[in-house]
Amino acid sequence: MTEKKVATLAVALLIVFNTIDTFFTVKYIKFGPLDEANPIMAWLLSYNTTSFVIYKIIAVTLGALLLLDNLENKIAKGFIFSFLILYSFVMLAWGFVLFQF
Repeated sequence: MTEKKVATLAVALLIVFNTIDTFFTVKYIKFGPLDEANPIMAWLLSYNTTSFVIYKIIAVTLGALLLLDNLENKIAKGFIFSFLILYSFVMLAWGFVLFQF
């Protein structure tokens, strides 16, 4: 598998993980017992749920695609895989939350 294909798969997973995270954030934080850790996103979520969802999905998707477009830059490549690892831990945390409720 080429480096470009691996990075494209990583970005696709990142976008999917972000979408899942957005759904669970709205379900368990906005309408459930949990609190948003990021104060800016907590404010946006409390202000308008639709704006929160649109902003979160667009910002992460555009950021990931921008990094993918600059794949020849080692820093961009590092960010792609770092964010994927971070979101993998977020998915793991949501797994723990789901088993609690």
